This record gives sequence, C-alpha cells and structure tokens, in this order.
Amino acid sequence: MYLKIYLPFFLYLSSSVVFAQDSLSYKSYEELFDSFYSTEEIRLKEAYTNTIIKKAKKDKDTSVLLGGYYLKSYLYKDRRVILYSDSIIRLKKDNSDINYPASSYIAKGIYYHDNRKLKLALDNYLQALDYAKKHSNKDFIVRINYSIGVLKYLLGDGKEALKLFKNNLLYFKKNKEDYPTDYLNSIFSMAVIYNDLKKLDSANYYNNFGYKESNSIQNNSYNSYFRLNDGITKYLKGDYHKALSLLEKSISPLKDIEDDPNLTMAYFYIGQTYDKLGNQERALSNFKKVDTLYRNTRQAHPRFKEAYKYLVKYFDKKGNLKMQSNYLGRLIELDSVLHDNEIYLNKGIVKKYDIPILISERNQIIKKIKKQDSIKRLFIIGLVLVLVFLIMAYYYQYRKKQLYKKRFLNIINSDKTGTDKKDSQLKLSKENAPLTIPNETVEMILLGLEKFEQKELFLNSDITITILAKKIKTNAKYLSLIIKYHKNKTFINYLNDLRVNYIINRLKNEPNYRKYTLLAISNEVGFKKTESFSRAFQKVTGITPSFFIKELNTN
Repeated sequence: MYLKIYLPFFLYLSSSVVFAQDSLSYKSYEELFDSFYSTEEIRLKEAYTNTIIKKAKKDKDTSVLLGGYYLKSYLYKDRRVILYSDSIIRLKKDNSDINYPASSYIAKGIYYHDNRKLKLALDNYLQALDYAKKHSNKDFIVRINYSIGVLKYLLGDGKEALKLFKNNLLYFKKNKEDYPTDYLNSIFSMAVIYNDLKKLDSANYYNNFGYKESNSIQNNSYNSYFRLNDGITKYLKGDYHKALSLLEKSISPLKDIEDDPNLTMAYFYIGQTYDKLGNQERALSNFKKVDTLYRNTRQAHPRFKEAYKYLVKYFDKKGNLKMQSNYLGRLIELDSVLHDNEIYLNKGIVKKYDIPILISERNQIIKKIKKQDSIKRLFIIGLVLVLVFLIMAYYYQYRKKQLYKKRFLNIINSDKTGTDKKDSQLKLSKENAPLTIPNETVEMILLGLEKFEQKELFLNSDITITILAKKIKTNAKYLSLIIKYHKNKTFINYLNDLRVNYIINRLKNEPNYRKYTLLAISNEVGFKKTESFSRAFQKVTGITPSFFIKELNTN
C-alpha cells in the first residue's frame, strides 16, 4: 500500500476576489495569494505566482518572495519542485525561521519519495527535522516523523512505523477540524500498518473507523482508500469473494483521482485473489496491469516482486522465452531498485535514530540478480542473432525478388531467350576447330535438327539422342558432336532449352496455360517430373516457373 504524505500548508488564506488579468500587478499581495487559492486552473495559478514573485523581487520583500516560491513548489509535481524549493533554501540558508527552509526540505523529500528516490527523500526529511526541532515546530516534527515512518514501513519495520503513526494520529485527531485530510490519512496509515503486521482485527477496526470519519468530515474520496485496504484485509483473512468485490469497486475512484501507485496495489491484490480462486487468466491480466502501471510510475514496492514471479513462471510454463525474459528483466530491475534503497535507508536510519540494523538478504539477492541477469543477457544475444538472421533473410529474399523481376522483364521484352539464337547456332563458327565429319553429313544433320525443332518433336517425353539419331539417319556420336559444336551445349541441355522456350511462348501468348498445375505443364513439354522441369526452367531463365506465371498474371 502507498501511504500518502502532504506538504505543510501554512500560508494565509482569505476571502476570494475577482480575477482581472490585465491588472494583476496592481493587486495587493493578500489579493494575489487569495486569488491563487480561489481558482483550480493551473494557468491562473501560474499567473498569480509569477506576479507575486515579480512584485516581491521588485519590492525586495524576502518574506513574500519565499511565499511565492513555496506556492510554485506546491503547484508542480515535476523537477520544478526542486528548483523552487532550492531557491527558498538559498534565501534562508543563514536565517531560518519556523517555516523556512524546513518546509522546502519536506517538499523535496516528498518529491523524491514520490519518485522512489528514497535516499534523497531520507536526506531531505532529516534536514527538515533539524530545522523543525531548532524552532520547536511541532506540526513539522509530526509530519517528518510520519514520513520517516513510511520509509520504515517500506523497509518492513512495521512495529517502529506503527509507533510514529500512532503519534501522528493522536496529534491530528486533536486538530482534525484544521487538518481533516491529515487526520483521515493518519487513520488510513494505521489500517495499512495493521494489515502489514497481520493484525487483521485491528486493521478491520481502523478500516471501519475510517469509513465513518470520512463520511463525517464529508471527504468521500477517502472512502476509496479504506475500501482498498478493507479488500486487502478480507484477502488476508481468506474471504476472497468479499475481497474481490471491495478491490474491484476501488478501481474506478482511484482512476478518477489519478492515484496510480495505489491503483497498482489494487490490481496486484485483485491478481492475487483471482490466483487463489483458481482463475489463472484473470490473475495474469491483472498482474500485467501491475507491470504497466509500475513502468509508468516507477514507484517500486516489494510486493510487486510476486506479480513478476507469477508472470515469469506463467510464461516459463507456456514456453514463451521472449515474454519470460521480458518479465525476468523487470523483476531484476525491481529487485535492484528495492535492494539499493534498503541498503542506504538502513544505514541512514541507524545513524540518525540509533535503531537496530534491519535484517538484509543482500548477498543472496545480488547473487540471484547476477544469475538472472546472465540468463537475460544470453537471451538478448540470442534474440539479436535471430533478428540479424531474419533481416539478412529478408534482404536476401528482397534482392532475389528484385533480380527475378528484372529477369522476368527481360524475358517478356524479348522475342527470343538467350538459348534460341538460331542464326548464330546454325552457322559454322570460324573460331571452333573443324569437325572431322564430312560437310555433307554436317549439313544433313543440321537440316534434321531444324525439322526436329519445327515439328516440335522435342515435346515427346521418350525422345533420346539415339532415337533422334535414327530419325535423322545418322549415329548418336555424330549427332552429339554436331549439337555440341553448333549449339554449344549437350544434347540434354539442347532438349531442355527447346522445351523451356516452347512453354515460355505458350505461357506468354495463351493465358489458359497459366491455369495448369506445374505437373501438367511439365508433362505437356516432355518432362516426366516437376522437379526436372523447374530446374531446367530456372537454368534457362534464372527464375522459377511459378514466379514467371505469377508475374504474368499480375501484369
């Protein structure tokens, strides 16, 4: 549970006045401060504080300037809190009073606390405490001790935190008319700490007391916090159905007030409850929400480790290494943040309060982190290698497709392929060594080959060099030599090229052929196997027949 901490609220408030933007510089300081509190618009609040600071600098009024800077630190939630708080600290460095610079150290402590920089939070709380004690500022002392109690709570020292929370409640109970929100927050803190200590009857008492007091003070927004804590109490008691009802009812109000840290806690316990009820998918869904919110807020809590362990275990069972590694990495990160803060805070609190050193499992955690981090690194390396392989494969396929496309266009734009150059093939090459075959025989064989091509006898799947030699009335040896000499290829390549060129022309000019299967086309041109046809087609054209047909259909 995330306990709420508030800035000291001590500046003067009076009745509201009408806003006139063009005459702000003529307003009195009292009117400007009052106008700041009378509006909810950030733009107007900024205008008022800017005017206060500008006027105070001009008038050299340090007390008012401090008030302006304080309003600025109260107005923002980002790094400007530090900027304006440090401005106050510089102004009051050598001349502190009851409010400054203690209030600015508190503001900085709260900022760092909210941003989970607990080292800096503790340092600033302790600085504020020194100034508060120096000026006997009881209000500040109570608030600071409460904030340190929250740190103790986060460290798991519930008993020590409870002492400080009790003092806080006693102080604000006496002044609840002046500090209603602090009073309700004190009750809430007691309820939370009793849950943490597993004193569930006491937790139940403060939950009910909180409901009653928030209704009495008419601060219904606090009901969502007591409902959330009540749901956790019911969960710890094993009353899972009542717990689920209370926890789910707290979701919408927490969203409305944008309290993401406690919303994260609500989803965590809803996930835990569904797990106890055996609904694994609902538990998974809520633990994923815990992860999403934690990554947005960066506010770590020890309990969230259980959510990440659940997610790691779930995806381990599913065999999803990527998701398992993702959540394992976040568990390591969370462990690291919690561990780092634990070490520092234990040292800081021991030094300032003389409290016994809290038990730490530092060495085991570090060992576990290193082991898990090693697994993560190995997975990432593997993932990078796979990614590089996929990119290379994609690039290869892309280049291959571009090359195929270029070859396809060459085929389409050419009447002949590179294997059908009859003019050059039928002429005796002067560069080749002369054949030891009579010229009459050569001319007779070449004429026979021309008729063989014209009658498309190469489509016969049973044709062989021996059969063709008989048809031309020569022998296989002469025929083989003539084809090699004049066609520059073997008989098999000569036969395959004729068949491929034939089917290319058919596919280009007769769309019906494109509807056939590769097996049917193979058989049509004399190939007995589809694989043989595909190899021959790719050897002649540089592309596959399926790619060629596909491109023909899309062009």
